[in-house]
This record gives sequence, structure tokens and C-alpha cells, in this order.
Amino acid sequence: MEMASLSADRLLLLGPLQVIQNRAQLPLPPSRKVRALLAYLAMAPRPVTRGKLCELFWDVADDPRRELRWCLSKLRPLVDAPTTTRLIADREQVRIDTNSLDIEAISLARSAQMTLTSGSPGDLQSLRALFRGDFLEGLSVDRASLFDNWLAGQRHRFGQL
Repeated sequence: MEMASLSADRLLLLGPLQVIQNRAQLPLPPSRKVRALLAYLAMAPRPVTRGKLCELFWDVADDPRRELRWCLSKLRPLVDAPTTTRLIADREQVRIDTNSLDIEAISLARSAQMTLTSGSPGDLQSLRALFRGDFLEGLSVDRASLFDNWLAGQRHRFGQL
């Protein structure tokens, strides 16, 4: 089973959210929406429109785009590396460039089927070790039903694995 090197920056979503840079766990912002936004963008296979993000997280905000800008400003230090800009945002779309970021949930999803059907016992143990708990364990966001639906789907998906 292919694993990223230990020195790679990592985002751990299976279990409580963790961000690892240079082998050290970074402190997470207190805002649950910032943490939820980080996970959502990390799992998104393509750029997400700002309008979609506003719908997902702010159903009753006075200025959801301003709230989104604030959350993105809190994400930059968690996602960007000293020499790598990973949080890419323009006026219309937002994405996280995951090419230099190890996201264990994505790695697990990619390798799970092959490992489950033809993996060795060691491969199965490595796969099992990636599960530290439920997807984004302990995270919830108030008044964000669309995000809650997405989160429930991800928890079900990884629970099935």
C-alpha cells in the first residue's frame, strides 16, 4: 500500500481533525466552520464556487461572502506551506491544491477496494490503522443542514469501508 513520506504535510480526517506540518500537529482554530470548511475543500475533487460554500455553511448570515473570506483567512496558515500556496481562491471559486498534501481519507478511499480484495494481512493492518475514529469525529456545525448532510454521507461512506 502506497503511503506518503512522514515529512509530507498531512491532513487527518478519520477521527478528530488534525493538521500536521513538518511532523508537528498544528493548533486548530476554535471556529467549527473553519474546520468544517477545511475538510470540505480538502475532499472536494474540483474547485467549489463561493456561492455553493455560502449555501453550505451560512443559511442565515447577513453577509455570507464576508464570513467566507474570514474563514479562508484562518485556513491559509493551516493549509499553505512556507514555499507552497495550497489554498487557491479567486472571485468565483475556491480549492485546495492537494498535490503536495497527504489526506489520509483520500488515500484510504483510493486504496481500500484493491487492498480489501487482494491485499496481504499487513496491507489490511495498514489500512485499518488509518481509522482513528469516525470521519471528522466530534465536529458539527450549527444551522448548516447542507453541510450536515454531506458530513453524514462521508461518515456513512467511511463507516462502510
